[in-house]
Amino acid sequence: AGLTAAATNALVPANGVAAGYLSADKFTNTGAADLTVVYTVVPVSATGCVGDPVNVTMTIHPEPVVSNTLDRTVCSDASIGLTLNTNGTSVAASTYNITAVSIPAGVTANAGNAAIPGNGIAAGYLTADKYTNKGAAPLNVTYTIVPISAAGCVGDAKVVTVTIDPEPVVSTTLNLSACSDVASGLTLNTNGSSVGAATYNIDLRSIAAGLTPAAGNAAVPATGVAANYLAGDKFTNTGALPLTVTYTVTGVSAAGCAGDQQVITLTINPEPVVSGSLNASICSDVATGLTLNTNGTSVAAASYNITAINKAVGLTAAATNALVPANGVAAGYLSGDKFTNTGAVNLTVVYTVVPVSAAGCVGDPLNVTITIQPEPVVSTTLDATVCSDIAIGLTLNTNGTSVAASTYNVTSRTVAAGLTTNAGNAAIPGNGVAANYLANDKYTNTGALPLTVAYTIVPVSTDGCLGDAKVVTMTINPEPVVSTTLNNTVCSDI
Repeated sequence: AGLTAAATNALVPANGVAAGYLSADKFTNTGAADLTVVYTVVPVSATGCVGDPVNVTMTIHPEPVVSNTLDRTVCSDASIGLTLNTNGTSVAASTYNITAVSIPAGVTANAGNAAIPGNGIAAGYLTADKYTNKGAAPLNVTYTIVPISAAGCVGDAKVVTVTIDPEPVVSTTLNLSACSDVASGLTLNTNGSSVGAATYNIDLRSIAAGLTPAAGNAAVPATGVAANYLAGDKFTNTGALPLTVTYTVTGVSAAGCAGDQQVITLTINPEPVVSGSLNASICSDVATGLTLNTNGTSVAAASYNITAINKAVGLTAAATNALVPANGVAAGYLSGDKFTNTGAVNLTVVYTVVPVSAAGCVGDPLNVTITIQPEPVVSTTLDATVCSDIAIGLTLNTNGTSVAASTYNVTSRTVAAGLTTNAGNAAIPGNGVAANYLANDKYTNTGALPLTVAYTIVPVSTDGCLGDAKVVTMTINPEPVVSTTLNNTVCSDI
């Protein structure tokens, strides 16, 4: 029991057979111990004499039987971990012969794999073999294994199948550019021919000096994340040149097979930074002269968005001022803006300015403050009436609500026909004069009706701000002139 005779063995009993009649008999012993076959042999001479029977014993050493549980599935690029073994009931294998390996198209053997064929090798000879499968489906590598017992008995060849599950291959077209402070929008993907990635491992993130990561960026390293895990990452680049962030990414299939690492480069285009030195002070009714600019270290702004204007109560904007909000405007867009401040104190206009680079990257908004210094307003109550040849007594003044005038410019004087100007009157035009500069002016009116002198006055504040020109009218009442024909000659007592 335990031995199996080959179907081609010689028939027994058999008479008159040749000496080699049994030489080709074979028996299979797949057990763990030696088993015997006993032939009872009777010799016969040429004369027909029959000898005594003799039992001839053939000991059949067992052959090892390779285990039928060695088939396995491993990931691409992983060691197959195959340790050869017998089935547990046969004699053990002392060594193995690896007679063949079959590698399908689409699978690449690692350069360090074991040499095949290989004879008399140990059970762990194939353990470290690796295969790469970058396709979409599992592929099979088969080894033909022959076990050999310590007695040198060779077992039947056994085909062991190792299924190589594919690894995902991260696409090489994922590099992209994003503006400073804008979400990267990076959605990971495979190359379209490999197995898909169920998840990804983000192994490393390298951020160039000069970039500032947003506080809410994804944590790295991270394992088992979704394809859009990095899509919300933002970085601030306030320099003059693009800077890069690199992610080292590994795709992982649904079977848990990790692909090769792929470096993905995210280029962060810089954002312009509005200069912090644009705030200015100007006089009422004077163009702001504001020419927008960047800070000198950031990328230049190709245009600007003026998103808001906040004008203090008490200021009046000129009708010709630039429209706000406005997008894509030039640096000098606001330079012609004017504001009127006829109050007593400085008032401000605040523009919210957003710079935009040639690449379309939008910088942070900055408030630019223009301080409008007030202009003095000449009083409307300075008109007066004086008599001919009397000093006009005009003392210039402002209206009481505006900023005071430090000096005045008297730009013109219009004297009505029929009036005679006193030789000692003030010189006109006169700039930077005191309030009483005209007080001693005199005019002679010897006509029948009042006549006027009109002065054009421009007040000037301590800050040098000019108010609007104001015409002050002095009415010169006529003086009577005694007739020169009143002299006469008359008689005494007449």
